[in-house]
Amino acid sequence: MSYLVNFHTGAGNFTADTLEEAMTRADEAAAYTQQDITVEDDNGTQVAIRRWYGVAYDPEIPEEAPIDFGKFGYYADWFLDQ
Repeated sequence: MSYLVNFHTGAGNFTADTLEEAMTRADEAAAYTQQDITVEDDNGTQVAIRRWYGVAYDPEIPEEAPIDFGKFGYYADWFLDQ
């Protein structure tokens, strides 16, 4: 099985062999796009999402590993749809 990382920008999408690899590589490639990042399986079913929030990250929110873009917004932790 392979997994498609979709940045929802029309560019930069890629595939990975495992879900873990897909999420790790997506985190490394995350950019300020103001779009959610999703991972889909071979059937096109979304299996994971890192939601974009267009507000400054609040440290009071219990996130383990947000991707923070300062006052411009952040990606929340991965949510697995499985």
